[in-house]
Amino acid sequence: QVQGSIFVLLLAFGWIWASYNRRRQLNKIKEAIARESPKPDSATKISRKSSKSSVACQPPGVSVVLPVKGVHCSSLSNWRTLLATNYAGAVEWTFVVDSADDPAVPLVKQLMKEMEETASEVRVAVAPRATTCSQKIANQLEGMRLANPHAKY
Repeated sequence: QVQGSIFVLLLAFGWIWASYNRRRQLNKIKEAIARESPKPDSATKISRKSSKSSVACQPPGVSVVLPVKGVHCSSLSNWRTLLATNYAGAVEWTFVVDSADDPAVPLVKQLMKEMEETASEVRVAVAPRATTCSQKIANQLEGMRLANPHAKY
């Protein structure tokens, strides 16, 4: 019984210590975010009461990485639906394949031609052969490497 009580006490102290460390790390993250985010001055404040503001609010840019391999009967239709977003900010779509001979490449090039008139950017990239992870992860990493550095997400 004594050993069980000691074990439970040690477990409780471990939980308390972990909670303390977690709270401390969260506070550090919040402070770092507060230091990095610029403080709005009176000219750029956006009023919550009115929808009009002195500065236009532009949503952040988004880079979407789509690792693809092969096609099926509804691939093109699915991709068109995906690209028909109503997002107001800049969107770039990077389709990443593992080979230039992939059957998805001609369809993505067709989508690129269709999307020329829109603000969205569509491109296809060929990822190098994976050596340390799965090919899908390698494709995602290649897409991230090619993503617009100004895109927030």
